[in-house]
Parts: sequence; C-alpha cells; structure tokens
Amino acid sequence: MGPSSTNIGPARETAGEIPRSMPPGQSTPTLTRRFGWGSRILFAVGVVILLVAALWTPIAVPALVKFPTSTNVHILYSGTMTTYVNAKTGSPLASPAVTKLSIDQHLQAIPAKSSSSVALVKETITVRAGGLTSLESNVYTLNRRTMAAVSDPREFTYVPGNTINRDSSYYVTLPMGLTSTTKLPFWYAPAGSAYLLHPLAAGISNPSSLDGLAVMWFAGNMPMTPAPAYERAALASQGLPMSLTPAQVEAQLGAAGVSEKSLATALLPALSKSELTTLLAVLSKPVALQYFVFGASQVAGEPRTGTIVKLQNLVDGVAVRLDPAPLRTVTSILSRHTNVPGVSAAAAALTRIEKAPPQNVSEFRYTQTSASVASIAKIARNQINQMNWVTRYIPIGLGVLGLILVALAMLVGRGRRRRMALAVVDSTATGSPYHQAA
Repeated sequence: MGPSSTNIGPARETAGEIPRSMPPGQSTPTLTRRFGWGSRILFAVGVVILLVAALWTPIAVPALVKFPTSTNVHILYSGTMTTYVNAKTGSPLASPAVTKLSIDQHLQAIPAKSSSSVALVKETITVRAGGLTSLESNVYTLNRRTMAAVSDPREFTYVPGNTINRDSSYYVTLPMGLTSTTKLPFWYAPAGSAYLLHPLAAGISNPSSLDGLAVMWFAGNMPMTPAPAYERAALASQGLPMSLTPAQVEAQLGAAGVSEKSLATALLPALSKSELTTLLAVLSKPVALQYFVFGASQVAGEPRTGTIVKLQNLVDGVAVRLDPAPLRTVTSILSRHTNVPGVSAAAAALTRIEKAPPQNVSEFRYTQTSASVASIAKIARNQINQMNWVTRYIPIGLGVLGLILVALAMLVGRGRRRRMALAVVDSTATGSPYHQAA
C-alpha cells in the first residue's frame, strides 16, 4: 500500500488538548496549580475580610456601640420657683411668691472610674432662684450597653455613702432603640424611687423633631410621695422646719377655728386625770412635720441612641402636713366628751386637719432652653454618625472589599489557566516529535 495520510501516533489531537506524553527531559504543564501566589494571597485576604465582616456585628458592634465615657455636657433650664409657705413659721403665705429660676445640670463621665461595661457619671446641679444658689451632687453608675442603672457602692444621692438601689431605672440617658410602645422607669432622686414614662404622641408643644433631629416623646409623673430621710435633711439645710412649736400649732389650730384655751377651759372639769395628763403632754410638745415630694416631666429621646434631647414641663414640688398621730390622740379624747359645748365642733375641725392633704411648700417648674436643646441635638447627630459607621458602613465596606478580592483572585487564576493552556499548545505544536515531518 502507498503512503497513508493518517498520522502515526495518538489517535487524534486538537489544538488546545494536552498530549498524554511529552518528549524526554521536557516538563509537563499541569492544571493542579491553577492559582499563582498572587491570586492565592488575594483569595486568602478576601476570605479573611469576609469572615471579619460576618463577625463584625455580633462581636465588634457590642464592644464599640455603648455609652461614651467622654460624656461631658451642661444642660441648661429656665423656669419659675413658687413658694407657698413661710419657711420660718410654717404658715401659708397670703399669696404665693414667684421668682425666676435657672438650673445648670452638669453630667460628666469619669473614664478612670469606668470600665468596658459600666460607666460612672457624676452629676452636679446648680440651682439659682431668688438671689440664692444651691448645689446638688449625685453619682450614677449605668450599664454602657443597656443604659440602665446598675448597683455599685460608688454611686450616691446628695452625699457620698447615701447609696440607693436605682437598678434598671434610667436617668442620664434612655436606652438605644426606642419605640412607640416603650415604657421606662425614670429615676426621681427627691423621692428615692422611679416613676414610669409612657409614650406621648407628638403635638404642637412636643414636635416630632427638634433642631432637625427626629425624636420620640415620653411623659410621666411622681405622685405625692413621703420624702426619704436624705431629702428631709436637704430641706432642713435649706431652712425649712422639721417640726412646729406648741405656739405655732396653736396658731394653726386657731386658723382652723379651734381655740386651745377655750377648749381647755370647757373640758377641764370633764377630763379624767389620765386624759388631762395625755392631753397636756401632746399639747406641750412640738409636732413633727411630714414632708412629701412630687414631680413630673416630658422627655424627648432620639430613638437610635436613646439620647435625651429635651426635658420640658418639669415639676419638682415639696408639700407638708402636720404629723396626724398627735391630732388623732386629741380627737380620741374629745370624742368621749361631745356633750361639752364646743367639743364636737373642735373634734370635727381636728379631723379635717388630720385628713387634709399635704399643702404645697414650694414648686419648681422649668424647661430646657432652646440653645441647650440645639447643643444636645448636635451631640446626638454625631453619635448617630458614629453608629452608622460602626453598624453599617464598616461591615458593608468590609463585605464589598472581601468580595472584590475573592473575585479578583478568581479572575487572575482564570487568566493563569489560559496562559498555561496556551503554553501547552505551543510546546505541542513546536517541540513534540509526534508533529515532526515523517
């Protein structure tokens, strides 16, 4: 037979196929090394960045988004102080005295005394009214993530050492993530307890935005509550009496229509020896005064950060009444001698005094100034911007960067495979003995 046109060698090879064997001494290209060092590094770095992006929210965000220990703000208020009672005599004034009021609330976190989880915040309140200035100091400790108060021996109200359980209440700031259904226990120092803040619908006097910042409103009040011992001590330091002398009690009874002298003259023949002894003992001693406090507030909070942007329609009030125990003792004795002229009327008058609600002593009414609101709103906007970076921009940026690096690594690897395939084809076409002329 004549020469055949069929090639002697492998059955059939097409351009781009890798031959199954190569000439002796010639290295064999392989596809197992699909990626070079550069693409491998890009791929590894991209995967690591994607992992960081995935773990950022559960790990980094809680560590970074919390109450700042750099807090150092002055919050200013203006309003009025109304006085209803003569501080020296305890007698009601003919007409309430009203004076201008200004308050500077200084809140300063102490980094050196704070930790990664608990912030220590010092509060100094300067009150100016009627030409007088008074100071109040408190120390708060709060959870830096929840913003709620936590127990700590370093906290105090008014004086160091006066530690009160404020657990789970709010005061320095509200919690992050406020909603229209949020109800919050709001600390009220004069009462030594908290009252509940309820959501308040936005309106003309409480707009949905302040200085261009969206806010949510809450309102609550502290009902008439017996003043704790430390509050009574503070009132005493301001000159308010803690008791009334027998002469002052007699004057108050006289104002209520009860004449002690006339009553004693009428009762003396009818009283037993023990009744007379008890009555004289009560009437000869000072009668203690019972003080009460009450308050109210409307609070505007920025929903994301919980920052208190504005406090308005604040009320801090003090009320007082005579200790009803001595009055009950006298009334009990009078009730046994209602046949004596004038005794029934006197007993009824004493009962009215005993059951009468506490009368106002003083009342502060004040609202945060516009300039102070603008200053706090600016701080809140900065906090929102920082939160956006930590909770949105950084993790999204990391995710995008990681995907880009992985995609780039894949593209570089694909280019390398193509170059390897072309190199094999080229070596097969020019250097393989199977393709040399017969």
